[in-house]
Amino acid sequence: MKIIIVLLIGIAVFLLLKALNATNNYFAKQFAKWTQKINLAPAVEFIVWLIFIFWSIDFLFKNKLYYQYLVISIVIIVVIFLAWFVVKDFIAGIVFKVQNDLQFNSHIQLGKITGTIKSQHLTHLKVETSLGQVVKIPYSRLNQEVISEILDSSMVEEFKFQVQSGKGKSKQEIEDMIEFLVINSPWSSSNSSPIIKLISEKEDKFTFEVQVNTLNHKHMRQLEKSITAQLLAD
Repeated sequence: MKIIIVLLIGIAVFLLLKALNATNNYFAKQFAKWTQKINLAPAVEFIVWLIFIFWSIDFLFKNKLYYQYLVISIVIIVVIFLAWFVVKDFIAGIVFKVQNDLQFNSHIQLGKITGTIKSQHLTHLKVETSLGQVVKIPYSRLNQEVISEILDSSMVEEFKFQVQSGKGKSKQEIEDMIEFLVINSPWSSSNSSPIIKLISEKEDKFTFEVQVNTLNHKHMRQLEKSITAQLLAD
């Protein structure tokens, strides 16, 4: 009988939380400020289920010899879960910062979210969207998203460099290859295509001048090395 009571109350709690979530989502569509309250919903739901679990254990096993051990076990599991919840975002944050050199006020796109970085914390990133909303994004989620930095055109500089290639392919094929390498390189600006000119042709090689847009001279040198290595390897 006690198990049936616990199951019925569990179902009631589940339906109540579903109704509250639906209500929250409805108000979020009507009122922009309601979004901040939605952010608290997962924490409230977790606390409610935690209370229900401890109540169920007390209701079903209070008179059992192993009651105390069961309670202690549940407490340890909850503590481990909460610790992992924090630690995984902390570790993900270290990985994210190593892989992405993003600064304050950088314009980025994270999946469906586009905005400006306002601050970086131990476990999450704060991004201000074009609608003026400040969104907290856990690092563990960021490492699963494709991250694009949107460059301001005023920050990009124009550079020129020369590369050489053998005549194993036609002039047009080599130009197409250079353009492909530039566009897909992390060192170039994706906002513009390179300008490629053939400046000399000898019996065994072509020499091209490549005009690109990058953030600085260091990025241009990295791009030049990458393209030269690819052409030599081809």
